[in-house]
Formats: sequence, structure tokens, C-alpha cells
Amino acid sequence: MTDHNIAKTILDSQDFAKSPEAWDAYPDQLPESFPLLQVITAPLLSNDGSDHRRLRSLIGKAFTARRVEALRGRVEEIAHELLDAMPTGQSVDLRRHYARPLPIRVISELFGLDAPHDRERLADACDALLDSNVTAEQASTAHRVLHEVITSLIEQKQHQQDDDDLTSALIRARDEEDRLSHQELHEMLFLLLIAGMETTQNLIVNSALALLDHPAELGLLFAGVANYAAAVSETLRYDSPLNTLMFYFALREVTVGDVTVRKGEAVLFCLTAIGRDPRTTADPDVFRLDRPPAQMRHLSFSHGPHYCLGAQLAQMEAETALRVLFTHRKVTTQESRASLPRMASLSSQSAACLPVQLADWLAV
Repeated sequence: MTDHNIAKTILDSQDFAKSPEAWDAYPDQLPESFPLLQVITAPLLSNDGSDHRRLRSLIGKAFTARRVEALRGRVEEIAHELLDAMPTGQSVDLRRHYARPLPIRVISELFGLDAPHDRERLADACDALLDSNVTAEQASTAHRVLHEVITSLIEQKQHQQDDDDLTSALIRARDEEDRLSHQELHEMLFLLLIAGMETTQNLIVNSALALLDHPAELGLLFAGVANYAAAVSETLRYDSPLNTLMFYFALREVTVGDVTVRKGEAVLFCLTAIGRDPRTTADPDVFRLDRPPAQMRHLSFSHGPHYCLGAQLAQMEAETALRVLFTHRKVTTQESRASLPRMASLSSQSAACLPVQLADWLAV
């Protein structure tokens, strides 16, 4: 699906479900090795109605505007630490040394994953699962690592009753309130940790690259004419951190606009194409920070009942990362979006690396 308005209608429609039980191909026509099986059956992503609302309510309070704003100072501290550790005067990969570790540290602290070794193992496993080029053996190893790290985290937090991280809150919901099964606890941690790491690092890379590709727009930030929130919003439209939004299944035959979806069919949403839909955005292939908000519409965080819980956190992290980066360093690159290798992934949509040169503004 590439039409913005039709996609938005489907995402908000009761004629479609997220549960794969509504898909004609599930489960008999899917091989056991189907790489998206865990994604399409994960809690939050595959539940509908009251069951979905129950799961969202367990973590929704952690992602309110007030809670996210309270994290801004800590995110800025992490950004400064990472930036200070990056060398000046030589090429450095902005993804590897800045965009990737920042959300890893933020989401790990939120969920109480304290050991740096476990954070890296988890992040590496997430990368492998989202890489279309990994072998079945590599994918199996990544699943095993994820299971080990999350199981260890749950066991550790069960003995630390006074912790106020999200893992401890979910354990209390399982043990004291009977609102969550053990399997749901494990699978929710799997989903939330992956989502909190992958999407945000792509958003930071895509935003930084778009600004470097469009120096006149970067100049608007320096002049105070535009702000970093606008830069992130325009990136979400122009160069979404996700290739696709998977999947919605038709509960009955439905016609939306000029598109008819038969009962049991799956709908896949192509997010960058939706963001560049000329029917909703003027000059959609142009990156512009002076667009009115109505012209920056996107569906990168979905829409409707399954709108991403962490959307505000991801945007705040990206805004903060960009502001710290461009305010405290002069950033240049010899690359462009067209010249850089892309991530091999059905879901992630970003450059695989972003070589830049950093210089202190006082030394320029």
C-alpha cells in the first residue's frame, strides 16, 4: 500500500485485524522458518480489541508526554558523552559511534538492562534478526541470544522488587495483578527492546543525512528559522526509518477508494512511498523544513489503535541527538544518500553507515 489516505483509512478500520488468525496463509501455508513469524505473532503487534488495550495499558504510562520530557536531560547527557568520545579531524561512522549506542543506552536504562555486555549482545542480535542476508543458523543464534538476555533480565528483576524500571513494572503486572502471562512478558520485552533500539537509530541517521544532503535546510536550523522537531518530522515523511508496516488482514472483502482487499488477504504498507504520496504532499521528493505541519504527514509510527507507544520518545531522542551533534560540532561528509550502502532489511530503512568528519566549531 502506497496511498496515504487509503492506508490511513485501513489502519483505523474495524474491517481489518492485526491477528494472523485472519490471514488465509496462516499457519498452514507458512514454513516454520518464515522469518517474520515471531513479528506477526508478537503481543501488541498481533492483538486486537480489549486484549490489545490491556497490553498497551501496562506500559502506556511510561511513554506519556510528561514522562518522555522528563527523560530529555538524560538523553542529552548520553548524547554529549558519545559525542565527546568521537575523534575530530578524521572519518568516523556516525551510525556506529552515535546513532546506534544512544537509543541502546536509553531503552536499556528504561528497562533496567544495566550490563553493557548484555546491551551489546541484545543489540547485535536485534541487528541480525532484521538483516535479510543472515543465514538460518545466524537467525537461530540471534533468537537464542535474545532469549538468554531477556530471561536473565526477568530473573534478575524478580529479586529486586523495589526497582522502578519497566521490566519490574511488567513483572509486578504478571505476579501481583494477574494482567500478564509469562509468555506475554517475555515477548513484550522482546518487541519493546527491538523497537526502542532499531527505529530510533535509523531516524537519527536518516535525519542527519538529510540535513547534510540539504545544507540550505541545515542553515535554517542554525539561523533559528526552523527547529529540530521539524527536521525530525520532515525526515519521518521524506525518509522513513522503516521500509514497511506489517501486516493488516482483511476480516471481510473491503473496498477503500479504488482498492479492493479480499477477505483473508494481507496488506503491507510501504512507508517512505506513503510519505512521498503526491496526493497529500506538494513536491514530495523535496526535503523542506518550512513545510506547514499538514504537509509533513507520515505514517512511520502507524495510525489508529496500533499507533506506536514509543513515538514521542523516538522523536525526542532524535531531536536531542541532532541538536547536540550540530550545535557542538561542525559535521561534514563526502557521502550522500545515493552513495551509501543501504541496510539489507524488509523492515529497517536507512544507510548501513554514515562516515562523517567532525570538527570543533572553535577550531573552524
